[in-house]
Amino acid sequence: MPGRERFAGPLVVAGVLAGFLSLLLLLYPGHSLRRLLLAQGGQSAAGRVYLAALLREYPEDRQLHEAVNRLTKEGLPQGPSPRAVVTVPLGAAARYRADADQAFATMAAATTRTAKRAAFIRGVQTLQSGNLVREALRAGEEHLGPLAHDREALVVMTRIALAADRPDKAQIFIKRALGIEDSP
Repeated sequence: MPGRERFAGPLVVAGVLAGFLSLLLLLYPGHSLRRLLLAQGGQSAAGRVYLAALLREYPEDRQLHEAVNRLTKEGLPQGPSPRAVVTVPLGAAARYRADADQAFATMAAATTRTAKRAAFIRGVQTLQSGNLVREALRAGEEHLGPLAHDREALVVMTRIALAADRPDKAQIFIKRALGIEDSP
């Protein structure tokens, strides 16, 4: 009985490996995963994590930024925020700060409570959308003055405090909004 070869020859192994690698390149899920996440909107916790990872990998991708901004504005379901792991380039942060400063200047010049509230909310949300959440909280506390008992402004500040990982501040704002406690 002739000896049976236990393994295939090196050409067969190289051919199988080359076929596997070409199949892997052909079916690479990066682009289809991106399309799926954009269509799904990142509503699941896993989708948000993948969305954040893709945003770190492709920070210049406008569609990914729009998806994350949409999630931030709509309010996220339970789970990690995609913005929690994304950093803002230095030049972009300066633009967000300048836009927020302009909104706060508009607030100071406004004569009606509604206009002050709209400018205030625009200012803090601009900082938040630039992933400058702690700055948004600090600026909001600084400019809250005339809106210290405005329920809508306090609810916005509660959300920003939670996003800044400051539940103690969020508790103060929500108590004020409910009229339970006047002082911070």
